[in-house]
Amino acid sequence: MQPFLPSPLAAALLSLAAFQAWVLSDAFIKWGSATIATPQQMVIVGACAGLTVLVFALLRSGRASLRIASPRIIFTRSILACCAALSTVLGVTWLPLADFYTIIFAAPLITAAMGALWLREKTPRGVLLAILVGFAGVILAARYGIAPSEEGSWAGVIATAAGALFFAGQNVYTRFAHARESSMALAFYPDLLIVAVFGGLMLARGEPWAGDIEGLAATALAGVASGAGMMLMVASLRHGQAAIAGSFHYSQIAGGALLGWVVWSDVPAPATVAGATVIILAGLYVIWHQNRKAKRLIAAAP
Repeated sequence: MQPFLPSPLAAALLSLAAFQAWVLSDAFIKWGSATIATPQQMVIVGACAGLTVLVFALLRSGRASLRIASPRIIFTRSILACCAALSTVLGVTWLPLADFYTIIFAAPLITAAMGALWLREKTPRGVLLAILVGFAGVILAARYGIAPSEEGSWAGVIATAAGALFFAGQNVYTRFAHARESSMALAFYPDLLIVAVFGGLMLARGEPWAGDIEGLAATALAGVASGAGMMLMVASLRHGQAAIAGSFHYSQIAGGALLGWVVWSDVPAPATVAGATVIILAGLYVIWHQNRKAKRLIAAAP
């Protein structure tokens, strides 16, 4: 049996596929939201994504990969993931995909800022400047790229901004969690919590299970695509460094804009394009700096 040989090209292609799978997931959520209520969408997406992860984990590593080392870590991260998922569903429902992705991609910049403030990470002035410039891009897109007369536009902006904040908190907390928990456990248990919380909410409020076949199918496909994206990312990280995967993070903005144009005829405003460009450049600078720092640490190691 030949030894496993990591491939940077495979890492790049797998990470690109992962991010576009998540774009498909968001598009299916938006499609299904026309006939499926948000709590019901959360249950379906969580169940289908969790089932996808579960099957992959059992086939790849067995039950051991789902073992919990610290219930507190899993529960805390699952709460953050649950809040981020709800914000994402609301943001995707109320905003065009291009606008949604432009704002949600403040998350990597917020993550860098949180790392500097909470983890006491040394942050060079260039990175701090990139974070501020990236936030300026978000303000530009939100203030001038989204028409305030559009139904639910500002509610969508607020929900998406909250999602970016929760995603960033989840990312920072994952730095602690990864030292003790497997990737499969970190992916599976948040979906389980989402099903329990929103399924319980539907039962408590006596909400009926409603919707047409098209909406239910679209929402189920959103869950499968979400779970598949997670598994593709796990495979990508097996082939290369996180910096390779991170370099393709912003491909979601282009993928979301293209899908929004093809399916919903959404054309991004010039301010949205300008804001997205600023955010992408700022984010890529932060990724480049982190990658360079990691290489220096590896070179200095004995």
